[in-house]
Amino acid sequence: MAEVESVDFDRGQVITSEGKIDFDYLVLAAGSGTAYFGLEGVKKHSFGLKDLADATSMRNQFLLGFERAVLAKATGTRFAGQLKAYRAAPEIFLRQHRLAMLEETLPGVRKYVVLGEDEDTEVYIIDLQKSDEGSLYDLNLEAIEAVRNK
Repeated sequence: MAEVESVDFDRGQVITSEGKIDFDYLVLAAGSGTAYFGLEGVKKHSFGLKDLADATSMRNQFLLGFERAVLAKATGTRFAGQLKAYRAAPEIFLRQHRLAMLEETLPGVRKYVVLGEDEDTEVYIIDLQKSDEGSLYDLNLEAIEAVRNK
């Protein structure tokens, strides 16, 4: 950016560190500051637009607000999908939701699945770390039921 060194009013030129600039009319402005009129709330919650830092701050706040709006829309869309799944099959939805919570909250804890009959005469305990199933979602309950019924 060039710096003004002098002004030659007779020739109509501004002499800068980069060279001369001709003019017909010249307006000299000393600059300005943002007036908040003594209102601290306005100063705290608004943006000035006097320099690049002000513009950058405003841009960052705009982008943050946009990101929040997109996240809110995605969260709402996800919730709507979950609500639709729950209404379609409440038992399946609740089972899947509980499994997801277990997987998320207990990733480093050894997991067992305990299956029992209605009369509680036999109980099956499956250690997921020793089984071929790496996740509660992968557990093949139908295959276990078939083995149990033999």
